[in-house]
Amino acid sequence: MAIDGLRTVVRAGAAGVGIVLVVMAALKLAPKTNPLAPSTKPVSSETRTTDHAKAPNHPGPDDKPVPEQAERRPFEPGKLLIGDPVPPLSIRRWFRGEPTLELEPGTVYLIEFWATWCSPCIRAMPHLSELQERHAGDGFRVIAVSIDSASDAEEQIGRFIQNNGDIARFDIAFDSGATSRDWFQAAGQTGIPASFVVDRTGTLAWIGNPLIPDPKTGHPMIDAVVQQVLDGTYDLEAATRRARGEVSGDQHADQHATERQNLTDRMSRLWMDGRKPEALEIIDQLVELDPESSRDLVIRKVEVLLAELNQPEKAVEFAAAMVDGPYHDDPETLIRLSSILAGTIDPGPEGRQVGVLAAERACELVDDEPNTVATLALAQFAAGEAESAAGTMRRAASLCDPDSPAYSTFMSYAKQYESSVSSGND
Repeated sequence: MAIDGLRTVVRAGAAGVGIVLVVMAALKLAPKTNPLAPSTKPVSSETRTTDHAKAPNHPGPDDKPVPEQAERRPFEPGKLLIGDPVPPLSIRRWFRGEPTLELEPGTVYLIEFWATWCSPCIRAMPHLSELQERHAGDGFRVIAVSIDSASDAEEQIGRFIQNNGDIARFDIAFDSGATSRDWFQAAGQTGIPASFVVDRTGTLAWIGNPLIPDPKTGHPMIDAVVQQVLDGTYDLEAATRRARGEVSGDQHADQHATERQNLTDRMSRLWMDGRKPEALEIIDQLVELDPESSRDLVIRKVEVLLAELNQPEKAVEFAAAMVDGPYHDDPETLIRLSSILAGTIDPGPEGRQVGVLAAERACELVDDEPNTVATLALAQFAAGEAESAAGTMRRAASLCDPDSPAYSTFMSYAKQYESSVSSGND
């Protein structure tokens, strides 16, 4: 038997929302620095160059007291999550708007990541302009940060503004590279446009695609978010719990994957050393850790116990535990177990019955699926239940098109089983 039969692959994934354009390769990565440290990079604009320039204070409606800025300590170091204080901006050039490094307490910001080549970004601009104008007197500021990476990126942005200034009526800046790293990448974003809404305390309140509609209203979801953040009704606590729960889940998944990989590596080493019984014991741990990813190992263990180690009692005991336990609602694995136990290597009467039970449970889960019903018939015949097997196989045939090859095959088996019954009666 091949050693590779005992190997498995640890799967990892990621998901995106909305219109996704892969941009990570285009991002210009700045040297690693503390993401919470103030930027020392000079900020420039077409009309003004300054170091550590700050925007004027934009008080909220009715000159409400400015809230204290959130303490700058992220929930997960190196990440930017909803509920975290946002890092400073690091801008190479300001094309429009007052140069800003630290976001001013008391102002709600929408930091928009975009690029001149991104058509969804351009489609979102008229609506972002409307948002800026609608809330201009409410202490709200849109800053569109370009992540263009071409050698002539500044010229491209300048031409874009010249040609599209009527749809982009908000502040526009060109990233130094660090803003992409400390915001966009730290938040796990991979596609643009990507909007980051920051509340009056400098806390990240929302991340999303500005084009995604609210399923209840049909309007862009960002509209309600901005309005709620501005008027103080946004449920930041709930949003923070969700974000941190996702991170905790990711951490658990990483630990889970590492543990699984360690067990798999140990199992493979034991197998290569010829210590098969010890290797097979590790499969039990892997099943307990991750049943879904261990299906093939379960089948392999039953096969090895039956065919290579000649331990049918252990094979049946293990298979029965799998049928009653982690794979009780998994028709595919139940069918595979039934097929092994009804196969040419006799697991004994108890093993044959476990094969019947596995197939019966699979039929309960996928009623009227002809191949599953036929598997039950095969298991019944192997267990010495020829009469039941004949009836079950005829039922499998009845679920097929009479002109199909499957119908002919199933009827042929049914007749063989019926002949067996007749011979036995004689």
